[in-house]
Amino acid sequence: MQKSKSSKCPKCGLVNLTSDVNCRRCKFDLANYDDRYTFSAQPSAFQKDPKWICKECGTLGQKMPSYPGSVAVEGLLLLLSVGLCAFNWIVGSIVFVAFVIYCIFRLSNKKHVCFRCGSSIMVPIDSPAGSLLVQQFHPQS
Repeated sequence: MQKSKSSKCPKCGLVNLTSDVNCRRCKFDLANYDDRYTFSAQPSAFQKDPKWICKECGTLGQKMPSYPGSVAVEGLLLLLSVGLCAFNWIVGSIVFVAFVIYCIFRLSNKKHVCFRCGSSIMVPIDSPAGSLLVQQFHPQS
């Protein structure tokens, strides 16, 4: 892999020093950047109407919902409870109760995070702190 001759980050567009190994804004690995690696020019649904700015990476966009745990564990508990009900309905019912508790835990602990870096520190762009962050991360706009 070759290092790009340009000091502009291909992911976020920030101009970095040529000695930088990672982008200062989005932490993109500039040292191992391959010119064949491209990013979609199409904005995601979270970028179309920016109302928030991330304090960590400076991304403008919407908050994205994030749930703790795993959908795979939910599916496994559900399949296990259905399967165990065929052999022993008491054990299957206990596993089904664990499935319901796990689902409630996941849904009740939902956070809204930055869609690019996953940070939960998002600031409205029309607030004083948000306008300072916009000036810091996006001086050209």
